[in-house]
Amino acid sequence: MDSKQRFLQIYHEFIKDDNMLPSELYIVSFRYITIYHLIFGYITLYTWTSAHPTYPSPYHDIMSTYEMRTRLIIVEGLPDSGKSTTAAMVAAELEARGRNVVCVEEGAADHPADVGDHDFPDFASERATILDTWRAFAAHAEPDTTYVFNCVLLQNPMCETMMRFGMSEDESRRYISDIAAIIAPLHPVVIYIDEPGAKSAIDGVLDERGDGWLNAVIDYHTAQGYGEAHGLRGYEGYIACLEERRERELRILRSLPVDSHIIPPSSDAKRISTVVDAIP
Repeated sequence: MDSKQRFLQIYHEFIKDDNMLPSELYIVSFRYITIYHLIFGYITLYTWTSAHPTYPSPYHDIMSTYEMRTRLIIVEGLPDSGKSTTAAMVAAELEARGRNVVCVEEGAADHPADVGDHDFPDFASERATILDTWRAFAAHAEPDTTYVFNCVLLQNPMCETMMRFGMSEDESRRYISDIAAIIAPLHPVVIYIDEPGAKSAIDGVLDERGDGWLNAVIDYHTAQGYGEAHGLRGYEGYIACLEERRERELRILRSLPVDSHIIPPSSDAKRISTVVDAIP
């Protein structure tokens, strides 16, 4: 005898009591029938979901609404495209909407997902250290906090893989995809500031940055890796490196399983608000 038949047997034996008034019998019957549907409805649901483990349960649906909330926003783009300004605007907009936000600038000494010194002896050691840093961040990120970073998903990896080590686009993509896989539980969103005119952007900050900065970035981009392999020299060679980097970054970004928004430089508060509207 299965559990359903046993329940019905007990119920019928119970209502045979001749001393029960009709009203009492009605109440008891209603209660037992209700209990029956609750119990066996649960058993049926449990049995079905056990046989279909990949089907989301009602509990899963409720929790997924919370878990799908974006907890990491990364602003990317070429040098001097406005990443820091945009990150600050995004953070302010999120805070105005009641979100708890931690905005960390590129190169910050206490950056939770980056290291201060990228002067690794080889790419293998750099990759291991950076991926471990990302794993630690993803594991300990506060569940009720949205983090806003810049440069750490595309710019830094591309500067190292492409510009320093001269690696191919596919090799860069695999490394960046490894990072994307680690941060996937945070449901990251990338905001990419697309500056098609690299030269005009750099020209606009030369007076502010000075010759020391310019000489350093030219040397970094042309004396090793991609620049050296392609015989690029001087200021024009540096700009050529940036233009190729932009093309690669956009292709890699579109291949990643992350939500992204590509926006023009100098986006105003209204545009940033529109972008934030689309972020869960």
